Amino acid sequence: MAARARKKGQLNQSRTVGQFRGAKLDSTVEASHSGMQEEAMRRNARSRHVSLLLVLVLCLTALQAGASPQTLPDMVIHAHSVFLENETGFVEMEYTAILELTKWGRFDIVASREKADLVMRLDSATHVHVVPERQYPGANAFADSDIPKGHTRIALLDPKTNALLWSDTHKTEGGKVKTGHLLDGLREAFDSYEKSRR
Repeated sequence: MAARARKKGQLNQSRTVGQFRGAKLDSTVEASHSGMQEEAMRRNARSRHVSLLLVLVLCLTALQAGASPQTLPDMVIHAHSVFLENETGFVEMEYTAILELTKWGRFDIVASREKADLVMRLDSATHVHVVPERQYPGANAFADSDIPKGHTRIALLDPKTNALLWSDTHKTEGGKVKTGHLLDGLREAFDSYEKSRR
């Protein structure tokens, strides 16, 4: 019986040693696996930081490009008179443009295209299309505009060819200007031109 108890004790001891060796082996594998996971996490974190930095640089570059006023063509620089076309559907927008042009004093507002050096066209993303009686709107009647919703485009056109010479967009809501003045972009472009000549 004593021999049996000794044998049973040795068996339990060998199981414990075996379990210990297995546990030690398992912990070594787990530690190795854990180290690999940590390294992978560090690489992912680095790549996320690099990606975030790249996106940030691209956004800042795009903002700088959008923030700088467009250069003005000679025809715009040398123009003295302007004819105003309001395609926004809001008469308030036309009144705002007339008021700002008058205060600025850069252009004389004329009553016809033929007398104008430039045409200033105001467009918005919402257009009202007139459809004659008993006719249906064409396929392009509901075409999306390239003007962002909630903005008005201020475009300067050649009165003879209708070619686009310069344009800018400004945030508006209906017939109201949201921030600043409707013609801020145009004034900034002229200011930039004047500074470049000095």
